[in-house]
Amino acid sequence: MITKQKQKSKSGSSPLKSGNGKEWLSILKSLETLLASHTPQETALAIGDAVYVVRDEDPAGDGVGTRLGTVAEIDLGGGYVVIKQGTKTATLRPTAVFRDQVVPNEALEDALLAFGEHVRDHGFPTEGPFARAADLLLRRRPRLAGAAAGDALRRPDEDLPTAALRVCRGLDGAVLPVQGPPGTGKSYTGGRTIAALAAAHRVGITAVSHKVIDHLLQSVHEGSKEAGRRVRLVHKHDDVAPNGIEYLKDNDEALAAIAHGTVVGGTAWMWALSRAEGRLDYLFVDEAG
Repeated sequence: MITKQKQKSKSGSSPLKSGNGKEWLSILKSLETLLASHTPQETALAIGDAVYVVRDEDPAGDGVGTRLGTVAEIDLGGGYVVIKQGTKTATLRPTAVFRDQVVPNEALEDALLAFGEHVRDHGFPTEGPFARAADLLLRRRPRLAGAAAGDALRRPDEDLPTAALRVCRGLDGAVLPVQGPPGTGKSYTGGRTIAALAAAHRVGITAVSHKVIDHLLQSVHEGSKEAGRRVRLVHKHDDVAPNGIEYLKDNDEALAAIAHGTVVGGTAWMWALSRAEGRLDYLFVDEAG
C-alpha cells in the first residue's frame, strides 16, 4: 500500500507529514513526477516498471487498469517511491499501485484448447501427449511396470524417498501425485528423487512461481551433493541466480539445455510451448494444487 504524502521540495529535502499524522501525495510539477511514501513491505517493483492504479480508484469507467506511470526511483529503507507520470494522470492520488503483470497467455491457451478439443472429439485418452493430463484429472492410479493392479505403491520397509524413487523409475507413462501438508518432506523427497533420475533421464521442473522452482532446484542441488553426483541446474528466468543455479533468459536456450545430467526449470509458459512437447522423460510439478 502507498499512503499519501506532502510535497517534496525541488532541493530533495525529506518529505513532510501533515499535522494529523497522515502523509499526502504531491506532484513535482517540473518533473511530472509523483512522490509517495509506503509502509514497510516486500515488493517486486523495480525501476522502469509500469504501475497501474487499483480497480476501486481507477478513473476509467470499466476499471480495466489506468497506467499511472513508471517507477523512476524506489527506496525500501527510506519508505518512498518516485513515479514518473504523463500529463493525463498528473492529478491522480492513488492509495495503492500495482506492477503491470500481464503476461501473454497464448501458449497456455493453445495447450488447453488442444487438450479440450481432443477430449471433445475422442474422449479422455490413455495414450499420447494428453494422457497424463487425463490421468491427473480422472485420478487414475499410477501404472507401474511389472506391478499388479492392487499392489501398494509403498512397501512396508521403505522410507518415503526410497519409495518415491522406485515408483518413479517404474512409472509406465503415468502420473504420481504426492500430497502432504507443509513440513512433511515433499521438497526433500522430490529433490533427492530428481537428483537420482537426472543422471540417466531428461528431467524438468515447473511450478506456479520462479521462487518455488528455485526452492526445488536447491533441494536437487543438496541431494546431488549428498549422493556425490554432478547435476547441472538450469532455470529459465531473468533475475539474479542463486548459488548453484544457472539462469537462462531465453526459452529456446533453456529447452536446448535439456540433457542427461541437467535439470531444467521453467514455468508453465515454457513447458506449454509446442516445441517443448516430447522433450522430457519426467516433469516434476511443485505445488500443483
